[in-house]
Amino acid sequence: MKHIIKPLLGTGKKVVVNGAEVAWKTNGKNGLNGNGNGSLIKSYAKEQRALAKANLKNTGFTQVVEKSIENPNDLALESARKEVRRKFTGLTERSLPIKDRIIDLDEVDTQVKNRYRAKLREFYNNNNQSLKGYREEIGLLRVAGQDIRGKINVSKGVRDVKLKNTLKDAEEKARRDFAMEVQTVNPDDKFRGGHHRFELSLGAAITDGLEQTQLRPFWKLVQNSYPNLFPGNHPYNQVAFDMGFTDKLHKAVHRKLNAAGLDPKKVKKLLKGKTAGEKFAFMDKVSKVLEEIDDFMAREMRKNRQKGVFK
Repeated sequence: MKHIIKPLLGTGKKVVVNGAEVAWKTNGKNGLNGNGNGSLIKSYAKEQRALAKANLKNTGFTQVVEKSIENPNDLALESARKEVRRKFTGLTERSLPIKDRIIDLDEVDTQVKNRYRAKLREFYNNNNQSLKGYREEIGLLRVAGQDIRGKINVSKGVRDVKLKNTLKDAEEKARRDFAMEVQTVNPDDKFRGGHHRFELSLGAAITDGLEQTQLRPFWKLVQNSYPNLFPGNHPYNQVAFDMGFTDKLHKAVHRKLNAAGLDPKKVKKLLKGKTAGEKFAFMDKVSKVLEEIDDFMAREMRKNRQKGVFK
């Protein structure tokens, strides 16, 4: 055996064993005879040792995580389905009555709304851009036991037909009547029509959150403390529409009020959680803004009267 193996090994003296891998360091030219430097085998052996060392370090568990990537086509399909459901589902004329709340227009089937809106637009275009008398000809849209009416809305100078739940009208009227009652210091002062200088909705926004028993004393204090503030139905708080206070001027006044920071919605948010004293302090700003608005109204009403425009 010795005589057989020795010629095969040449002058090689060291055998490197790594698992199933065997490499020889020799002085052979290419690692197989005795004339070279054995560089190929040395390099191979070095790589195998490094690999074996790396394998020894990676003795922990290997966790396989399955990741699911949604098909974009599936996402588009689901989006289309949602759009279809949004357009073709909702409350209709056949829905059972809902009596415990006021339904929102978003809950009404889109096709049902579109059909009714189309009828209103046709009536509007055929009657000199007016909806006057449409209830007799078209009627109201009854959905889930609640009536929906038509109205004209102006947005960015464009008039269009809109829809509104009539129960919202009743709700808003009740809220306005309550504000008028608690803000009027003298119960004998009645509303004669026209524009409230100190808006009822602004007053309600300011006192929002106060106890009901605090409201009348609050407005009485305001009226006694500010010489130019007359809340509720005080005669000085009502501007008649037949003295040059036109619809155009009315809208301009509201725009100025909102621009000056007296938008009721923003005021309500601003004063949320404030004490009665902090709300009363806000009247300084109200007083100054309304004084400026009064000057603007007086000038514009005088111009309108000079032009012969009174309403």
